[in-house]
Amino acid sequence: MVRFEGHNNSNFVEEDAVLNPDDSHILSLPKYEKHVGRFNDAKDITLLTDDKLLVTDLIGSRLKVVGSKGNAVTLLAPEEISNPWSCAKIDSDKIAVTMLRNKAVVILSINGEVISKIGDDLFEAPSGVASLSNGNLVVSDTVTCKVSIVDSKGHLVKTLGNRDRKEECFLKPRYVCGSSSGNIIVSDAGSHCVKIFDSNGCFVRTFGSFGKEDGKLKCPYGVCTNMYGDIFVADHYNSRVSMFNGNGIFVSHILTKDHGLSHPQGLTIGPDNKLYVTHGQMKATEILVVQMSTLQNDVEQCNTISYV
Repeated sequence: MVRFEGHNNSNFVEEDAVLNPDDSHILSLPKYEKHVGRFNDAKDITLLTDDKLLVTDLIGSRLKVVGSKGNAVTLLAPEEISNPWSCAKIDSDKIAVTMLRNKAVVILSINGEVISKIGDDLFEAPSGVASLSNGNLVVSDTVTCKVSIVDSKGHLVKTLGNRDRKEECFLKPRYVCGSSSGNIIVSDAGSHCVKIFDSNGCFVRTFGSFGKEDGKLKCPYGVCTNMYGDIFVADHYNSRVSMFNGNGIFVSHILTKDHGLSHPQGLTIGPDNKLYVTHGQMKATEILVVQMSTLQNDVEQCNTISYV
């Protein structure tokens, strides 16, 4: 295994190297280091372009653009961003970011220019955000325990779930994402499960329950899907990333403590089938990058290629 020194005093691993659980290395970054290249609590991550990642640093109160190989870090709108939780790309030229302290969603250009702030009359603690194909946004709120669909102006379109049906109620919903089929996927951390709604916001199913056995969850955080509709869940307190098929049937644990994973939070999958996960002991201070197989349901070929 070959390692080399990269920017910002971080260690990276050559992409043709394979990390085994027995010899993998993690660099622990200081929690409250103010250096632009460090993460204090990387709540969420999404792919901005083919070679750039967008990372929300909640405690650092910064929105960071990171080279997908960890070779550059820049800030977006440092004066306007406050306690960002989650991020989502809208079309090809805009970004949505939930801001916890401001109780709103900020819309930015891909270059970091603030376009608008929406939803400050709807949210108390906006956390997850996802963009739908029709231009609407899905936003979860951990205080009101609601998941809302809003339009580009911030007007409420629909509130997901039915409070008269227990399986549709939320308890601390944290992250949301959309699937290739148009489904909306919500990690309901307080209920230790994941809930799925269709493109119209109608309830489809729930999967997962409290526990550490295969298919069970302890406070799920980030969720994302691949081109086949498989669902990946950051199982926060079990310190693993689990894969389920589109029907919520458990497939495999993609990453565990044996890979050095600890308390995963945000995650996203690129078109090259690389999985990016933010994680860390107390707060998410690193991004772990995993190359997965491009074959559907082939989970045997999954190699950790770098730590950022």
